[in-house]
Amino acid sequence: MITKKSLRNFSVFIFIFIALSIINSCGSENKIDPGKIAEYNKPAVVYIETYWKGKVSFPEVQINQDALTRYAQQIYSSRRMTEEQLIMELINEILNRPELYVVPNLNVIKEKEVMSGASGSGWVVTPDGYVVTNAHVVKVDDDELKQMIIMQAFQEQINEDIQITIGDLQQMGLTLSEEQRQKLANVYASFYARYMTLLTKPVIQTFVNLGAAIPGYGNVQKGYPAEIKKSGEPAPGKDVAILKINANNLPTVSVSNDKVKIQDRVIAMGYPGVATFNPMLTQDQSNIVPTTTAGTISAFKKMGTGAWEVYQHDVAITHGNSGGPLFNEYGDVIGINTFGSGKYNSQTGSWEEVQGFNFAIPSTIVMEFLNELNVKPAQGKLTEMYKQAIDLYFDNHFEAAKDKFKEIYDASSSFPYVQEMKEKCVAEINAGRNVAMFPYTIVIAGAAIVLIGLLLALVVLPKMKRQSAVVLPSGGSVQVKVEEEVKKISDKVESTTVKFCPNCGNKLQSGIKFCPSCGTKVA
Repeated sequence: MITKKSLRNFSVFIFIFIALSIINSCGSENKIDPGKIAEYNKPAVVYIETYWKGKVSFPEVQINQDALTRYAQQIYSSRRMTEEQLIMELINEILNRPELYVVPNLNVIKEKEVMSGASGSGWVVTPDGYVVTNAHVVKVDDDELKQMIIMQAFQEQINEDIQITIGDLQQMGLTLSEEQRQKLANVYASFYARYMTLLTKPVIQTFVNLGAAIPGYGNVQKGYPAEIKKSGEPAPGKDVAILKINANNLPTVSVSNDKVKIQDRVIAMGYPGVATFNPMLTQDQSNIVPTTTAGTISAFKKMGTGAWEVYQHDVAITHGNSGGPLFNEYGDVIGINTFGSGKYNSQTGSWEEVQGFNFAIPSTIVMEFLNELNVKPAQGKLTEMYKQAIDLYFDNHFEAAKDKFKEIYDASSSFPYVQEMKEKCVAEINAGRNVAMFPYTIVIAGAAIVLIGLLLALVVLPKMKRQSAVVLPSGGSVQVKVEEEVKKISDKVESTTVKFCPNCGNKLQSGIKFCPSCGTKVA
């Protein structure tokens, strides 16, 4: 049997449960599914390209004909050979002793404009276009930059010269072996390394690319031109750079300064070159999307002079991930992926990466750079709407998600991935997988009102009735006023009380004991 007491206890329990649920939903953070973290932040994780242009000069390669003729006469007189054999003998002599035969033609100086560069990752922190990346993605030491451009120039020139040389020999019916080709490349490399010079100061250009499907993008190089607002020094320095692009309503990530612990789960996003430009994949812009990998914090290590720390983690990253964000399980950036580990291979003479031991600069260091520029990370309205749309998508509310994505597109048609997500929603709807929205908010609000009413009716009001009279201090105006108010209420009650004779039904005046009409005694 349900009693008032049991119902009252039940309503109290439900009320407390709802109150706690509301408090928990408003005041605490919940860990986010890694898939959601990736989808939330994909629009704001950007692909960065930096190009260095310069012009070089170099003399034309020339063969010392006098020295080569003397050698030809010497070997021809000592043994008989065909013309083809003689030519191959001369080629081998040049390849084996290039310092005697390969000389510059100082009367013919060539010029070549070349471009070198690097790519990396970054992340947008404000809707008006501030971007974070590594300094080494956008900045190179002047001497190193000159060397890079010269190396790029003479590599291009070597390839051209080799193709011309091989073509000339093929017309003569001659073919070089693989060993001879390698020696020929070394000859040209030695020549250009000695005689090639940089004519102009390199011009640096940096581009920030958001998304793979921005309208009007013909290729990757047509991103937003970026200005370097502040830059640290490449590792072991504070390897952070803050860029600014001319754009608004951009997607952003949120940044956290919360304490990080060993074995915290973390997620990296970026554009590793081996995955983004894998030759087995379709070579178009649709594949230039962030790659997401996950792992844990392994250790904290001191950098440089030991004045600050970096996070060591085992998340898989490689060249191209530099500058990309490292997220915690709440979807906030806690660091910037900067460098990995490697070792020298004594057999091949090359430096090889060792996976599983990578490092990120903490977000606290990033905030130092932003604070010096008076820039505060912020989340725009469109980013909030995009996350809401992703939530709807993950809950299979594809119709509602589609409407939300359309709303974002109408506000900013260049917001990355919105059109793609709309198309995915339509595909899910057509497949019959849409789940209609249920008005949870209205139902919960109504239930809360009902339960609060029950609580008042069953718990609060009965207690109020049982409360003892309030004792007021004696004497004074307060007591007089209270007595007056009590008398007024009593008079009002008495004046409004009406009695009737139980025998004849005649209306009786207050205070009489017998009915004036029939004489019946009134109780």
